[in-house]
Amino acid sequence: MYTHCKTGDDVHSALSTLSQAARVFLDCEGDYLGYESGLMTVISIGAAVVDSDEMPIFLFDLTILNKDALHPLFDGVLANAEVEKIVFDGRMDQSALLHEHGVTLVNVVDLQLVDVQSRALRGEKPYQQQGRLIAFLPRNEVKRNSSMYVHVHKLDGLAHAIRQHKVKIDKELPALKDSSRTLNWRVVDEAMLVYSANDIKLIAALHAYFDGAGYLRLLGSIRQQSARYIALWVTAPRIWGDEYRSHGLLPLAVLEETSSLGCRICSGCKRALPQSAFPKSAWAKPSRKCWVCRAVDVRLRIRGNENLLK
Repeated sequence: MYTHCKTGDDVHSALSTLSQAARVFLDCEGDYLGYESGLMTVISIGAAVVDSDEMPIFLFDLTILNKDALHPLFDGVLANAEVEKIVFDGRMDQSALLHEHGVTLVNVVDLQLVDVQSRALRGEKPYQQQGRLIAFLPRNEVKRNSSMYVHVHKLDGLAHAIRQHKVKIDKELPALKDSSRTLNWRVVDEAMLVYSANDIKLIAALHAYFDGAGYLRLLGSIRQQSARYIALWVTAPRIWGDEYRSHGLLPLAVLEETSSLGCRICSGCKRALPQSAFPKSAWAKPSRKCWVCRAVDVRLRIRGNENLLK
């Protein structure tokens, strides 16, 4: 079940429940969410309320609610440091919230980063980590140049992470598949509301699994890592067609804290990165690319060659 919030009174009613929760599960939906000229249409929040049999889920309809009605939600929950926000890949959520509404998320735990780091905690070997890259690059490329992919990690989506960890989910939830492409993200209808509510349930289920497995306790820097991760688009919204910042690989210098001193700009992703983020041969060059952008280059080159053969 979920509550579709369409009026200021709906927002205040939702806040009476959300104010009781020290933790919420957050997801946003929209048309080209977080992109330049994109539009956020739904903010989905599930409240981790202790004495509730079923998690209350509130879906805030941004196609109807004005900014005055939303301010209590922004101030009381999203920008409130006392409320922990659990997200799965919150980069585009933060981009849309900031560039459309001026909201900066604080006290965030991004489960996509927990998923990536849980691999080593589960004993995954380097060859297995590189094996995941086969979905991004040809097997022979990764095997032949394995030293080039030591720092390159493949990201998984929410549904894939649920399957990978064999998380038990509510039997009422639909089969895990990406149905988002069939939705019109500028129209908030029942299909979108159901989809949005289900995502909150999946995020909550994955969080419960990670918590039970001890990953959240073992990853003591996850909040700092998450803050760096979701901030990747705060300077400007994502631009369509930017291959170096639109891919399924984990950006570098997110899991580890780095000083801006001694960093140089990657000519691909345009981020200031430490020397360890680059091949030794690239560091001194005026136009240098980090390990991840190098992998993107290889992918683009292979795609280009394949197109020439068609």
